[in-house]
Amino acid sequence: MKLSSKIEKEVLDYVNILKRDKLPLKRVIVFGSYAKGVQHKWSDIDVCLVSSKFQDKLKAFAYLLKKANEAQSRIEPHPFHPNDFVNEDPLVWEIKKDGIEVETVEKH
Repeated sequence: MKLSSKIEKEVLDYVNILKRDKLPLKRVIVFGSYAKGVQHKWSDIDVCLVSSKFQDKLKAFAYLLKKANEAQSRIEPHPFHPNDFVNEDPLVWEIKKDGIEVETVEKH
């Protein structure tokens, strides 16, 4: 499955906003309805973001959601610290199984 250029652009525009804040991102993965090709007109865009800065998931979510709102985006952010991005988590398993990697920003 491949993302439409419109959705890929929306996600990359969002990533660029985060980059301007110097947020180190290890992985950016679209999952859910857009990755499966079953989205509808009102679907949000589920995006997994993996960063070593995401120690506090609630604070990370609030920050990411604020940035999505600033961008007037339909992105629903799902932050993960690299140590928490493990297959034992059912959501992570789904992301790895069906997700579409958009961009890997840094490698450590």
